[in-house]
Amino acid sequence: MDDFMEPENIDSATESAIEGLEQPELSRRPGVAFPAGNSDFRAVRNRCMQACRIFNETPEDAPPVVRSRLWLDIIRPVRDRSNDGTPITHDEALSNPCKKGKAQTPFVKPPFFADYGLRLVVGGSTFINRGCMIMDTPVADITIGRDCNIGPNCVLVGVSHEMQPQARLAEPVSIGRPITIGDNVWIGANVTIL
Repeated sequence: MDDFMEPENIDSATESAIEGLEQPELSRRPGVAFPAGNSDFRAVRNRCMQACRIFNETPEDAPPVVRSRLWLDIIRPVRDRSNDGTPITHDEALSNPCKKGKAQTPFVKPPFFADYGLRLVVGGSTFINRGCMIMDTPVADITIGRDCNIGPNCVLVGVSHEMQPQARLAEPVSIGRPITIGDNVWIGANVTIL
């Protein structure tokens, strides 16, 4: 006896309904499609790559105001720098109860990498350990709340592509999807969030 069994006859109405099913289109997928290969998007990625390189080359013991300014250069390159203020460091916020929750920028250990940086929001007093990579997009927010701890080598991926080869070839776009991490969240080492 064969392990393979012939399917029972399917009536014509069911067969027509099955044949009428379409593959999901890009516009029906959650997220926002964007042409990542576009020269404007490439220029923004290059700007972010340069800002990350400068941040990563800065010594960890650089003054907090320098590290904070360099962080802001990654996520808010076009800003009134006179409003940057004097940062409260992560260490100060942890050691002084009066300053708890008042830090305006996170404490990020290099190396840190982001693709665009422009829609990346990280709450004050958040600690991001070495080797964090955030694959963000210019069309969907990645938000990390206040007072979070992110372990070393974590990856947040807010970008995707069509799964079906035909769809990828027909319309080569990237798809941006948001990621939201609340306040006081601890993410252990080597975690990947899609």
